[in-house]
Amino acid sequence: MFGRYILAAITAFGLLFTTSAARAQTVDMSLDLYYSDPADTNSAGTWQFVALASDRGLAGLDVGFFGLNQNPVFEAPWGSGTGVPVAGFFEFYNNGLTPWDIDQDGSGATLDMLFGQKPVGSPGPQGLFYDVGVPGGATQPGENGTPPIAGFVPGNNVPWNFTDTLGDLFDDSILNGSGAFEGGVLLASGTFNANSSPAFFGEDANAFIAMGTSTDPPSFGSIVSATLTTQIRDNTFMAIPEPSTLMLAGFAMTLLGGGRRRKRTN
Repeated sequence: MFGRYILAAITAFGLLFTTSAARAQTVDMSLDLYYSDPADTNSAGTWQFVALASDRGLAGLDVGFFGLNQNPVFEAPWGSGTGVPVAGFFEFYNNGLTPWDIDQDGSGATLDMLFGQKPVGSPGPQGLFYDVGVPGGATQPGENGTPPIAGFVPGNNVPWNFTDTLGDLFDDSILNGSGAFEGGVLLASGTFNANSSPAFFGEDANAFIAMGTSTDPPSFGSIVSATLTTQIRDNTFMAIPEPSTLMLAGFAMTLLGGGRRRKRTN
């Protein structure tokens, strides 16, 4: 049922989902889990959903999860401009009747999320964001050769240059911008309950391989299906003491042991 909803979304909402035999484009996704107790993976916590994209960036994404609460926060970048009520990703579709987190499969056990941009016919104006999720690419309209949006007003998550703090700490414990998803895009966040075991349920995505202009949408065939990768990262490594902490703990235990021995000899 998950895959069939994408087809309905294409027709009903005019989202940027197409098909292509070539899947050289990529979209990499990470569900980042922050357990309230990093030493206990059965504890509750919060999550972030982030993505990287190739070529000229993320055009549309449909994804589902197990184990997440049904109260997500829409974090995808959007704004507005002259003649453009919504630029970037839409939080509501179908004239405001359909939310981005609509239950696509009729199952309360899954959280379904739809991130889509909408082109309009020439002469526009267009409100498309290019290079979303592309490290080193544009982080707002008009940068890196992307078309500007007249009268642009940032809404949420603009610029969309994600700082991968979790990846930095996991990589080398130094906040130096070396995280795997540095420069990507934050799309959503929320909470999960204890003993929930969050996991990906299904996904489909598209990327731009070419840009349009401020008045014209991308040419036909330039929004293509992407090869997907998923991963789940968490903060459990933060429960591991630093080597210096272990040394101090060992020294303290030595002193404690010596004290106990002396007490027994008295």
